[in-house]
Amino acid sequence: MKTNSSRKIFFVLFIAIISLASTACASLKNKAPEEALKERVQGMMQAKINKDWATVYTYFDESFQKRESKEVFSKKIESILFKTYTIEKIEISPSGKEATVKIKNDIQTKGFDFKGTPETQHWIMEGGEWRLQVPLRTEVKTGK
Repeated sequence: MKTNSSRKIFFVLFIAIISLASTACASLKNKAPEEALKERVQGMMQAKINKDWATVYTYFDESFQKRESKEVFSKKIESILFKTYTIEKIEISPSGKEATVKIKNDIQTKGFDFKGTPETQHWIMEGGEWRLQVPLRTEVKTGK
């Protein structure tokens, strides 16, 4: 009888543990997209601070990488010194496939300091990870 009793207690404990674990996992799933995005933003911003342009480039969406080579991108941005940043807000769309991140940067370029410069980043889920979406820029023709 003690064996049946022990089995019943073990079974009840096992079910309770499984229930708690599944509830905990469900809670984590609600936080996972925002946490994953926050880690991506932090990784990219730290690479900017470290002037690791090759790593920064890997955070961009595929369409940008097809439009612009790593070398061209690096030459355009290398004169900017990223000092610090603060993530102000992360908003993920209901679909979970797009997000907006608001950041404040302290940067220096051409001898001028810009503190608290606001930046709004648009991120998309691509290939199972968050990528910074770089929009097409309108070319300004000078008439020359």
